[in-house]
Amino acid sequence: MTRLKAIEINEKNVINFAASIGISVASLNTIIKIVEDKIQATLEGSTDKLLARAEVMFLLFFGTARDLWNIILHTVIGVPRGPYVPHSNKPVLHCPICGRPGRPNGTTRVRTHQYICPHHKKAFTERSSAEYRLFRYLLLLKAYQLLKSGLSVRLISILLGISRAELSEAFSKLDVSRIVRSMRALVIATIKEILTTREYVLLVLDTTFVGSTAVILLTVAGDAVSIFIAEAEKKKYIAAAIAFLRGDLSADKTKRLVFLSDGSIQIFKAVRQLFPHSVHIRQFHSKKHRGLVHTHFEYNGKHYTLVTRWDHLVPEDERMHNIRGLLEGEKLLREDEVILYEGDLVRPPADLSEKDVERKIGACVVAAEKVISKLDEVLKSDYEKYKSQKGGKFTSRITRVLNTFRKDKTFLRGLGPVCRAVNAAVIGGFERLLQQDTSEIDARYISYIYTSFRQMTLCEPTEAERRRFNELKTRILENFRTRLVEAGLLRVAENEEKKASTGVRVKKIFRGLPEELEGEAKEVYNQGIKVLSFFFAGKYITSNPVEGYFGRVKMLAERHRNAVRSPRYIYIAFWRSSMSFTNRVRMISELMEDYPLGYVFRVDKESRNGEIEAEPARYEGCAIARYHKVDKRVLEEGKRYRVLYENRKGEVKWHSILVLKVYRRRKVMRKTWYLVMYVDTGEVKKLRGDRIRKAEAII
Repeated sequence: MTRLKAIEINEKNVINFAASIGISVASLNTIIKIVEDKIQATLEGSTDKLLARAEVMFLLFFGTARDLWNIILHTVIGVPRGPYVPHSNKPVLHCPICGRPGRPNGTTRVRTHQYICPHHKKAFTERSSAEYRLFRYLLLLKAYQLLKSGLSVRLISILLGISRAELSEAFSKLDVSRIVRSMRALVIATIKEILTTREYVLLVLDTTFVGSTAVILLTVAGDAVSIFIAEAEKKKYIAAAIAFLRGDLSADKTKRLVFLSDGSIQIFKAVRQLFPHSVHIRQFHSKKHRGLVHTHFEYNGKHYTLVTRWDHLVPEDERMHNIRGLLEGEKLLREDEVILYEGDLVRPPADLSEKDVERKIGACVVAAEKVISKLDEVLKSDYEKYKSQKGGKFTSRITRVLNTFRKDKTFLRGLGPVCRAVNAAVIGGFERLLQQDTSEIDARYISYIYTSFRQMTLCEPTEAERRRFNELKTRILENFRTRLVEAGLLRVAENEEKKASTGVRVKKIFRGLPEELEGEAKEVYNQGIKVLSFFFAGKYITSNPVEGYFGRVKMLAERHRNAVRSPRYIYIAFWRSSMSFTNRVRMISELMEDYPLGYVFRVDKESRNGEIEAEPARYEGCAIARYHKVDKRVLEEGKRYRVLYENRKGEVKWHSILVLKVYRRRKVMRKTWYLVMYVDTGEVKKLRGDRIRKAEAII
């Protein structure tokens, strides 16, 4: 490599640079030589000074952080490479504690300049000076910007010439608790600002997984985002994620919140638990119900559910089904058809189309009149089939017919004459079965059909029908129960447990076109369609645009190798994902808010008497970084401890452990691993020392 007087390219720097980008030193020399040859071929009169400046630019753009620091230190600041000239101790570096100029005090063993602060009388070197800390701060600020731009830690390490371990340590200092507070404050401020001028505000709620980490996401106006790291996608975690809204908003404002989500039952239950008076719009994404929308709202103190197609508010000539055909969910309703329920319809009703309803009604009537009305004959033929079967699981025809009738009879509600005929057929079949002698029937066969008879009910029966049916059903079950108890197949037949109600019963009050609505049903419909039109007039009722945004940010987070293990990277990816890159002033201001300048100076002040380590704590289920002094001792083999340990998901729990073996590089918790046995369960695991927050010896 050519050595030029204007700039000295240290061989060690060349080796470091080559190692950082994965090429050999010989290849690097060849690259620099090619650059020089290109310049000389292009500019015939180029001098050594121009070539030297080209090499400086080459190092600025492609060199390591160490190369860049040497250029700043010796070329820009002007610190001499050798000893200071006597009586000419300028320029000097500054104290990292007070910022005063230092006084040269010789060199260290590795030939770097050493200084003494005239105020504190403390020594510092080039690598602990205020200039170097500022240099590292700006370098890490640039790394943080690249991280938020979507680059992986490995790629940032190559571009800036910083080790991945150093980058991870720097990112671990980000105060996630402040990010969480900022996210939620921004969401609350956006909601309050919108509600000052508009009647409703739309909040989109979604759940996803980044690696194995569950994330609950909330966005307002497509910009203000709040996220929550959870153990799983469950109701209690979703409720914990949005509970801050109820705490920071008045009851009047929470009534004006409109939640938009997919058809997740867990999300719906969490929203209903915290905000029973708010509106919740659910767009179903499953293949069977894609295109259906449930709008849950309150009117005159009652909850209602309005079922529509997602193109209900789109002009007819702009609907996409004219081009691609109908989706499965769109087929269940005619154009502009709506269904109105009193109560919260959590799951979309199966087979919702009118043709399918007619088919269900017909099948139910046929089952009652052709099969159940002749239970004695069907039982005999079914038992013969049971006896002739050799091995395998037996499927009873009676069980199948009774269960189908019990489920499908809900479609007969409101059809009085049909219900009377069906109930008469069922009662007649039970009477014929009661007259038949079942003493010769095997008890094992009775065990297959017993539950179906016990759960059998009529369709909207009159009082006389109910009384007669219950009498017949009781006598049949007594006969069956006696046989099962004698055979030891029903141990607790006399003490059957009653199941609790699963919720409030939903009642359908209208199905048809909006023009056919009358009276109170029309007022209820107008209230529901008013909220939908407020946000989706002329548009599809869907959360797809916001879910696309969530998907992009999720892909950004998943690009980081540590995203699965560290929730911190997930917060970084979602926080200010739309950060301004064109407005440089705003961009730097936002970066410095997340990574304050005090990080590079505060640590040394506190680390004089001990080692500083990041302690992830809990902030409503989130993993949060805080800084405190950690004892340098380690746990001892063969002793029992009660430890507060944080797992890879950020959960902090107490465990009673027995230390089986200690693995350590240095005698500090940050470089220690433990092979332990949980005292309670006997499970053997390996724990990281830096994740042990507290340890108490068990005597």
